[in-house]
Amino acid sequence: SGDDIKAKITVGEADIRQDYDDNIAAYTTPEKRTITQAVFKTEEEAKAAFDAVKGGKTLKQASGENTLIADQAFAKNELMPALRDPIFAAKIGDTAEPVKSSLGWHVARVSSIAPEKIESFKNTKAEIKETLINDRAGEQLASLADELDELLADGAAPEELADQLPVGLTRAQNVNVQGMNTLSAPAFGGDVAAAVTPLLASAFEIIEGEATTVIEVNAGDYAALFVNSITEQDYKPLNDVKGEIKTALIEQRKSIGNDLTVREFETALKTGDKTLQAFAKDNGNKTKMHKGLKRTDTPPETFTAQTLNMVFNMAPGEVKALP
Repeated sequence: SGDDIKAKITVGEADIRQDYDDNIAAYTTPEKRTITQAVFKTEEEAKAAFDAVKGGKTLKQASGENTLIADQAFAKNELMPALRDPIFAAKIGDTAEPVKSSLGWHVARVSSIAPEKIESFKNTKAEIKETLINDRAGEQLASLADELDELLADGAAPEELADQLPVGLTRAQNVNVQGMNTLSAPAFGGDVAAAVTPLLASAFEIIEGEATTVIEVNAGDYAALFVNSITEQDYKPLNDVKGEIKTALIEQRKSIGNDLTVREFETALKTGDKTLQAFAKDNGNKTKMHKGLKRTDTPPETFTAQTLNMVFNMAPGEVKALP
C-alpha cells in the first residue's frame, strides 16, 4: 500500500532545500499596493483632477461625478497593464499622473504598500518533506503496479508475486459478483472489501487462471484479482422453489391490491364521495380515532415515527395515504 512505501522513504535536508529554492515563487507573496483611483471619460478631465489633487484636494473631491474606486489592494500583475508601472513607481501618498486604459483615463493615489513576503525555509520544511515523500511514493507505486501487471499478464501465480514483489495476498472462496460468499456474507473484510469492489465485475469476465488489470483503488493503493477457480452458476429445480415463488406472488398481488384500495379510498375522501367510516365499512375495515397526539409522543399502534411526523406536516382537513 501507499502507507507502507511511504514509511520506507527518507528525504534528506539537501533535497528539501533544493525543492524550496526551485519553487520559491510558491512561497512568495508579492508586493501589494492599496490605491484609490478615479476614472474619467476624457484626458482633459483627468488632468484637471490630477492638478486639483496636487493643489490640495482629495481625489474624492476632485473626481466629482466620475467613478471613484477606493482602497483596493493589487499585486502588480493584477492591475490593468497601463497602471502597473506608474503605480509601482509611486511612493505612499503619491498620485500617479493620468494614464489611459480601455475603461477611460485613470488618476490613482497610493495609500499603502505591503512589501513582498517570502515564507521562510524553516516554516515550509515539513510541508515540502511530506510533498516529496508523497511524490516519490506515488512514483514507486506506479512502477510497482506496472511490474505487477506485467507479471500477471505473463501468467505468474499469486504465490510467485509475493516472492518477487512487496505485495500482500488475501484469499477468498466462493465469491459472487457482489463480493458475497455462499452464506450471503462479505467474502472480503474491511479495507480489502472496499479495494476489490471495483474489480469484481472484471473478475467475472476472465477465465480461470487469469487476473484482472491492476488498478488504483484508493489514493496510493493498487489491487488486482486473480481467479483460481470458477464454479458455474447453479439453479434450484423448479419443484424445490415452487412454494416460495407462489407465496411471493400472492404477497405481491396482495400488496398491489391494498395499494389500489388505498388510492381509491384517498380519492373518494378528497372528492367527498364517501366518508372515512362509510368507505371502511364497505371494505370490511375498521376506523380508529387518535386524539391529542403530540409530535414527541411514542407512535401509537399501527403508526411509525415516520408516519407520526408526516401527520404533523399535514394541514387541517388534508387527506393523505400514509405508509
